[in-house]
Amino acid sequence: MSKSIFLLLLMFLGASSVLEVRAATFRVTRMDDRNLTTAGCPSSAGSDCSLREAMTIANASAGADTIDIVVSTITLVIAEPLVVGGNGLTLNVNGATVQRSAAVGNFTIFVVTTPTAVFNSLIVSGGVEGAGCSGGGGIFVAGGTNLSVNNSTIRNNSAQNGGAIYIDGGSPTTQITLTNSVVSNNSAASSGSSFNGGGIYVESNSVLTLNGSTLSGNTSTGNGGGIFVDGTLTASNSQINGSSAGGGGGIRLGNNGSVNLQNTNVFNNTANIAGGGIINLLETLTMGGGTISDNRSNGSGAGGLFNQGSVNLTGVTISSNNGSNGGGIGNTGNLVLTSSTVRNNFAIVGGGIANNGNPSVLSITVVCREPRYRRLIRNRSKPSERELILLRRRVCRRF
Repeated sequence: MSKSIFLLLLMFLGASSVLEVRAATFRVTRMDDRNLTTAGCPSSAGSDCSLREAMTIANASAGADTIDIVVSTITLVIAEPLVVGGNGLTLNVNGATVQRSAAVGNFTIFVVTTPTAVFNSLIVSGGVEGAGCSGGGGIFVAGGTNLSVNNSTIRNNSAQNGGAIYIDGGSPTTQITLTNSVVSNNSAASSGSSFNGGGIYVESNSVLTLNGSTLSGNTSTGNGGGIFVDGTLTASNSQINGSSAGGGGGIRLGNNGSVNLQNTNVFNNTANIAGGGIINLLETLTMGGGTISDNRSNGSGAGGLFNQGSVNLTGVTISSNNGSNGGGIGNTGNLVLTSSTVRNNFAIVGGGIANNGNPSVLSITVVCREPRYRRLIRNRSKPSERELILLRRRVCRRF
């Protein structure tokens, strides 16, 4: 072989290698759920391509591909999830709804297994967890995945755990970020059993980040109407409201991980047992700014926040909550409030704060006054009467 032919061969092989990993763009123009063997879904205006077909081709591609959807609604009639696999995908939906047909069997809408995926302006609706999935009616995020969901809505989905989204723990840590998105009217339930995370279920070794997002109207027959957290939750400028569960109507923190809420409001949630707004078992909750307000416990527990772990609140307003044991807060763990406001809460015991149990540590820097007929703090750690009077005076001059 001559030297010139050898060099040309090397150039050809190099070009072929580049083509193999080059990202492709597919254009979805069909509203149905066709699933034909096809050579490709071109990006040209003349494309004749369904979403399922585009995803099948993208999953087989070596590159990080893009799918553009130019129709308003896609109804899935094949009772199988849309699998986001391959080596990365950006899904530009332009406000379209991807929904399960009520005429077919149950299945999760999206199962995300690719290392990196981005969903833009997507509406996911009507997913019901089926066989083969461990949670997530709308989206199941497999371990080790990094998913970003932007300007999207996940609504009216259901599963045993994680009605809208189930985040599976993994190594590397699974990460999902919701930005300017809404998770609403989803449910975690099954006949005769209690399940968790009406909106989102966050496993250990996984991270959920909320930026300017809203979780509302989600329900769970178990715990965590809005979010069930065994991993890590970080939220900023977000809202968690109008949700209900047995424990932790808004958020349930479990036995692992931590939660950090900044300028986030948890309001108008309901628990049948305790923690209308938030219940924290053994985790660490940090909150800066924002409110815990208008939450209710219909059982024997706290209305706003029930804490057995460690809680640090700075610049937070706890108001207009209603419970039996701690209208605003019921505490048996470590609780620190700094420059915070506790007002207009109601309970049979401890209208503002019920501090119960010998292990409790209560440190309050600034707490505003409570109505006269409500006892701000009932401390059942058996202090002397003088200690109790001094504690009340330090917390609130008049109550």
